[in-house]
Amino acid sequence: MKLIVRTQDEKYKTNVQILTGILVVLEVGTLFEVNDFEFHS
Repeated sequence: MKLIVRTQDEKYKTNVQILTGILVVLEVGTLFEVNDFEFHS
């Protein structure tokens, strides 16, 4: 029983890491787009 909970916890951690990574990429991408836009105008 404990093993199942542990596995679900690991999956949850992995999902959180993936989501965090996606959010970071989006944030960085937005920052670069804004900077790029400012330079062009």
